[in-house]
Amino acid sequence: EGFTRAGILMFGKYASITDRYCAPWYFPDYQEWFGKDESQRWTDRIYPDSTWEPNLYQFFHRVYTQAAKSLPTKFALKGIERIDDTSAHVALREALVNTLVHCNYAIRGNILVKRISNGFIMRNPGRMLVSVADFYEGSHSTCRNPLIQNMFSLLGYGEHAGSGADII
Repeated sequence: EGFTRAGILMFGKYASITDRYCAPWYFPDYQEWFGKDESQRWTDRIYPDSTWEPNLYQFFHRVYTQAAKSLPTKFALKGIERIDDTSAHVALREALVNTLVHCNYAIRGNILVKRISNGFIMRNPGRMLVSVADFYEGSHSTCRNPLIQNMFSLLGYGEHAGSGADII
């Protein structure tokens, strides 16, 4: 029928995403903070720098690939195929997808994924749509962007189960 905001956010060009009718404050940002000196800001960064199209799909893949490099993997085989996926990789994917799926793209604020020496900090604009108690209880999910969630699910990165907190 036509373009949807979800489709533009997921696969569109940055100029279309940040159009005033789509998500004018959209700014996905990944920062690695591994410097020894507190005055130094990030040591690496992925953000809309005009060298790539920072839609959700590309941002997810760039950030996951970069962040997953820092996670340890043991050597394991399934038949003759190496398995590099650990529970930490699964949790990272789940947290990153949730950060993008539950973001309120209609308000000011940016998506920030920050890698620090002992973990990750992820934030997005908007409040949770379930209570904190329901979040920790699990299996309660109210998705802010069901079309984006569906696209990530079709790509194999989501389950629609409300089990993200347990996995993370």
